[in-house]
Amino acid sequence: MLPQPPERSQESIPVEPERQFTGENSRRQEGRDQLILPVSEGSCRVLSDYILTKTLGVGSMGKVKLAQHVNSGEKFAIKILPRVIPNPNTSSETVAKATVKDASNDIRPLREAALSMLLHHPYICRMREMTVHQNRYYMVLEYVNGGQMLDYIISHGRLRERAARKFARQIGSALEYCHKNNVVHRSLKIEDILISQAGNIKIIDFGLSNVYDPSTHLKTFCGSGYFPAPEMLNAKAYIGPEGDVWSFGVVLYVLACGKVPFDDRDMPALHAKIKRGSVGYPVWLNPGCKHLLSRMLVTDPSTRATLTEVLNHPWMTQGFPGPPDPHLVRREPLRFNEVDSNVIYRMTGFEFGTEEEVEKKLVEVLRSDIYHRAVQHWERKRCINKSRDDVTNEKHWDSSSSISLGYKSAETDLTASPSRKSKCFSGLDFYCRKLFSPAPSSPATLALHLPSKLPSNLSRGDACEPTDPTYGFHPLISIYFLVREKMERERVEGPGHFANS
Repeated sequence: MLPQPPERSQESIPVEPERQFTGENSRRQEGRDQLILPVSEGSCRVLSDYILTKTLGVGSMGKVKLAQHVNSGEKFAIKILPRVIPNPNTSSETVAKATVKDASNDIRPLREAALSMLLHHPYICRMREMTVHQNRYYMVLEYVNGGQMLDYIISHGRLRERAARKFARQIGSALEYCHKNNVVHRSLKIEDILISQAGNIKIIDFGLSNVYDPSTHLKTFCGSGYFPAPEMLNAKAYIGPEGDVWSFGVVLYVLACGKVPFDDRDMPALHAKIKRGSVGYPVWLNPGCKHLLSRMLVTDPSTRATLTEVLNHPWMTQGFPGPPDPHLVRREPLRFNEVDSNVIYRMTGFEFGTEEEVEKKLVEVLRSDIYHRAVQHWERKRCINKSRDDVTNEKHWDSSSSISLGYKSAETDLTASPSRKSKCFSGLDFYCRKLFSPAPSSPATLALHLPSKLPSNLSRGDACEPTDPTYGFHPLISIYFLVREKMERERVEGPGHFANS
C-alpha cells in the first residue's frame, strides 16, 4: 500500500519570496462575492455562470468543487483557494510587510492560471477561466472524471508493466511539451495525476510551476512529501527540467512497484533518505525498468538522465515506434520585425514588465547574434532534412505505389500493429547535454530582464549545435508562441476549448 505523506515541516525547505503578477484572463473585480448565492437549501451555490455542487477533493491550500455550466450543462472542476486580506487596524509598517507577503502568496495561483490557460496538451488539465474575488480565487478547470491514480494504486497496488509504460509515456510527453516551452512543473507527484474516462492521464496542479531560462538558475525550492529532488532539499540552484526528471522517476517507481522509493514517517529522516538516494528495487522488477529508474533517481543532477534519454530508453519505447509524441505545433523561427503587438498585450501576465518592456526585451533576444546563429542552423538543418525526405519519398513512390496513406498515432503499440519509426527531433537534448555535463566554466547568462545590449560573450549551446530557436530557446519567445497559438485556437474553435485525451 502506498503510505500517506507525512506532515510537512515549515522549515523543511526554504522558499524564496515570489513576485506578483496579474494573469491576462483573470477577472480581478473586488467585492464580487455577491455572485455566489445559496440555492437548493444550501446544497449548491451559484458562481457567475456555474452551479457548484459536491466537493471533489480537499487539500491543505483549498478545495475542488464539481460545477455545471448554467447554459451548456457542461461539467467543470472549480478549484477554490482562499486569499489573505490584511487587517486595516494594523500599523502602516505592518500593512507594508503584509502587502509584500500577500504578493508572495498571490503569485502562485495567478501564475498557475496564466500557464494553465496557455498550455494545450492532451495529458495536461487545462483551465478555462479564473475569477478573483475579494476573499477567494475561483479556477474553472477541465473536469477529469476517471478518478485519481493514487486511489487506484492504494486499492490495487502496482500497475502491470504495460500499463505503467503507457502512463509513463503520457507523463513524459506532457513534460517534454512543457520543457520545450520553457515551463517546469516543479512539484510533480502521484496525487497530481488524474485518469480520464478514456483511460489516459491528466496532470494537474501547476501552482508551483514557473518559466525557466536554460542559461540561468532558479532558486525557489519547492516540492512536497516523497517527490522533491535532492537539490531542492539541499537548497542548491537548479535549471528546472532535471528536478522534474527526478520527480518523474519517483512517480514511475510508484507506478511500477506500488510503493514509494523513499519512505519514513519523520520528515527530516525522509529528506535524509532522499538526499542519499539509496533505492531498493524488488527482485521481480523488469531489468529494463530498473535500469531506467537507476538513471532517473540519481542525486547528482549533472549526471542524472535528461528527459530525452528517458523518453528514448528501450524500456520506454518497447512495443512502440519510438519516443512518445510531445504534441508540439510546428513553428517557424520568430523574426524581430514580425512581433505582433496584440500578442505582446496578452503576455503581460508573467511579470515580464509593461507591454513596451516586453516588446523591447523580446526584440533584443530576436536581434541577438546567438539567436541569429540558431536560426541559421535551424534553416540549414531543415533544408538537409527536406532533401532527405524528398529522396526517401521518391524511392518510396517508385517502389510501392499501392501503399495507403493512413495516419498512425505515435502511441500505437507495435505489438498490435507494427509501423515505420517516426523521426522526432528534440531541441531539448542539446542544452541538457551542455548544462548537465561538467564544463571548465559556466556560460554567461541571459536572464528574463535583459540589459539594453546583449553581451558579446553570451553563449547558448556549444560548438556542435545551437539551441532550437522555436522550442526552448528563451521563455519570452516560448510564451509569445503559446499566446499566439491560444489566440489562433480561439479564433478557429472558440474560447475554452480543451485538448482531447
